[in-house]
Amino acid sequence: MTANIVIRGGFRQIFYFPFREETLKKAGTLVKANHVRLAEENFSQGGTWIFGKVTRSMSVPADPYAVRFQMDSGTRKYVRGVAGISGLCKNGAAIFHYINSERTDGCTCTDKQQVWKAPS
Repeated sequence: MTANIVIRGGFRQIFYFPFREETLKKAGTLVKANHVRLAEENFSQGGTWIFGKVTRSMSVPADPYAVRFQMDSGTRKYVRGVAGISGLCKNGAAIFHYINSERTDGCTCTDKQQVWKAPS
């Protein structure tokens, strides 16, 4: 029996993904609007998969898009996607953008001093 490892934060950077520049701009807008939810990375013998849900930009109450990508475990490069017609839609790009932007300055949020209750 093989154990899966799932992480939901502190993601490692993704080094290559084949999205067009205009698609990445739209993806950045989705991330800033907090449309990316439930992002996770799943490691198993079958490979590394990235999952996430992206709230629809034109129909927010509707079910979010479910996005899934397979990554090369060693190189952290995109292998294939299951989203949209080609897997290279703005929703897929939003998941990649979220994962790469979640690690600002090379550290996770827990690596920084907390500021929500800082002394005045």
